[in-house]
Amino acid sequence: MALTKISSLAQEMVDEPAILDINEMRKSYSKDAASILDQIYISNFSHHFHRIQRGVPILAVASALEKYVNMLPCVVVGAGPSLNNDLENLAAVADDCFIICVDAALPTLFKKNGIKPNIVVCGDPHEHQHENFADMDLSDVIVFAASVIHPRTYKAIDRTGAKVLWFNIVDATSKISEAILRMAGRKGGLIPGVLTSGFAVQIPIWLGLNQVAFLGHDLSYPTGIDKGYCEGVSEDKERRQRTHKIDKERLEFPDINGAPVLTHSTFIVFWAWFNEHLGKNWTGLKVYNCSGQGILHGDNITQMDFITFANEYCKEGLGREAQKILVYEYLSYLMGLDVMVQTVKMPETQKGE
Repeated sequence: MALTKISSLAQEMVDEPAILDINEMRKSYSKDAASILDQIYISNFSHHFHRIQRGVPILAVASALEKYVNMLPCVVVGAGPSLNNDLENLAAVADDCFIICVDAALPTLFKKNGIKPNIVVCGDPHEHQHENFADMDLSDVIVFAASVIHPRTYKAIDRTGAKVLWFNIVDATSKISEAILRMAGRKGGLIPGVLTSGFAVQIPIWLGLNQVAFLGHDLSYPTGIDKGYCEGVSEDKERRQRTHKIDKERLEFPDINGAPVLTHSTFIVFWAWFNEHLGKNWTGLKVYNCSGQGILHGDNITQMDFITFANEYCKEGLGREAQKILVYEYLSYLMGLDVMVQTVKMPETQKGE
């Protein structure tokens, strides 16, 4: 059968699975991505690999929040149009949950609405990602940055004052990724998951948490092809998405209610990747989709509106408390690096005296 048996809903809704061959989509995506990304990875990494080698790794915060397991809920925020519906609700509990924001949603979340995330994830290596960090003060925010982000993006992040933690992309199918991993040193690795959201969902696991809600993850065009993002995302970004996605390919896929919705193969490949890992590798992760629309569904994903989720799982001040722990771990690691540098330099100073 052409359609991968991942979601019973999707399985039932597609009457002619040969038309929507998800296995073939995934193979095609992997092949195309490898041919495009390898050269970009090399170019980006070569510009600032010394900075990455000396930088703070995500290993510094591995399991740092495990004492909050079953207590502290994570909210992974995407930039889909449904995010508009819950910004006020998210703001009300921003200190009571742990907000992980994909960088595309940052202008909407923080710049437009003043909701400061705990962690921002930046994994896209393309140059235009620098736009997501323009004119912001993120001094209390941690950025998980892939070792292959564009140098211009790093400079934009640096100007925000954010605390950068580096990670490597662990892709066994890419010799380039393996080489970068060796050159960058032990940073901690996340596997590629098609979208930046694929990295974001691994962060709770990395930190030792197990409750994850998704907001703004439509992965489709429920309101039409002219609006693929939430309010606050630039028109240039909207135009790029239309040019590279929906203008080239339009597919229908069952949404959370079983009705067909317009989407793109990239989103379907992410849907398949995510559901596969939930079923095989991340069985302890409790996942809730609070987007209210779109295609993020599956046998291991609970649909729930965000107000209900917040009332049930968010606990007063717990997100703020957890952030202090991460910042402490970051600064402790940074101080350790400074001591190492001073220790290495001391013999030279003594020799000159």
